[in-house]
Amino acid sequence: MIDFMNISTQGKTATIDIDGIIGLDNWWDETDEDVVRTKVELKKQLKEIEDLDVDNIIVNINSPGGDVNHGISMHDILKQHSAKITTKIEGLTASIATIIGQAADDKERMMSKNAMYLVHNVSGLVAGNSNTIERIGNFMKKLNNTIASMYAANSNRTASAHMKDMDNEDGNGVWMTAEEARKKGYIDQVYSPKTEAIKNLEDLTFLNIKLPDMNTKEENTTLISEIKTMFTDFMTTFNKKKDDSPEDFKPETVFNELKTGLETKITDLETANSDLQNANEKHVDDITGFKKTIGENKTEINTLTEKIAKLEGKDFKQDKTPDKVDDDGAEHFLDEAATMMRGQLGYK
Repeated sequence: MIDFMNISTQGKTATIDIDGIIGLDNWWDETDEDVVRTKVELKKQLKEIEDLDVDNIIVNINSPGGDVNHGISMHDILKQHSAKITTKIEGLTASIATIIGQAADDKERMMSKNAMYLVHNVSGLVAGNSNTIERIGNFMKKLNNTIASMYAANSNRTASAHMKDMDNEDGNGVWMTAEEARKKGYIDQVYSPKTEAIKNLEDLTFLNIKLPDMNTKEENTTLISEIKTMFTDFMTTFNKKKDDSPEDFKPETVFNELKTGLETKITDLETANSDLQNANEKHVDDITGFKKTIGENKTEINTLTEKIAKLEGKDFKQDKTPDKVDDDGAEHFLDEAATMMRGQLGYK
């Protein structure tokens, strides 16, 4: 197993921790067997990354660099993945480790405000005659150009500008603060570790809590407001307990209290949401019943209309029936009676 990289998953999010030298620690004392084993193990883990069925991949990088080949391979595998990639630079991160940081999606290259960042020319050891040294030197220059172009692909600066950064101090580079790295286009965002921790709490991913689906924008706004208030209260309680009795302070206890409170709140919201949905279904049933009643009334009206057409005898709009009418007069009278009855029922 490779010591410098660890992969873990939770739900649809994977976390890759890169910590330490990329490749072999004792490269100056490595054997052919060591090299083969490292490449085999790395290939397995790169395949594992490639096969991750997740929506988000977070890459935490705290590394001084290492093997250029390994670093570029890791960058390319991440860059081709369909998931959203976020990279986070921590500690003193340098050399080829910064190239892995370039694999993030747009605006997702992040760096702790406490971290430092170093880019420099490719370096290595070579032994041999002048031809060998010249050949290796030309190859290293090509690698420098490749790496500078990878930086430029994610910034608004040219590869030549990045080459100048790499060439500082005789090619050894100069350490940059997070803000300096941001201004030069190596990262997108500078974050405070404390702020990021609170943001992770707000994501609720570590609690394994799924928020209910709400029906309206107003309900979503209310839910977000209530949860923010709970977090404000939680952080106040958290800090107070930590300051009052640090020796007895147990973060997991406080987190469990928060989780219980959130789960209770979410259960209440789900119940209220279910009641709303049941009420909506009842209204739908009522409307269906009304439509059925209207249809039945229309049928009854049509039946009455047919009967009116056959009526003989009495004019419902007159107080009395004429004592005597001839046959033609009786037929005319019945026609008028039927016409008036249709008028009363809204038919012509």
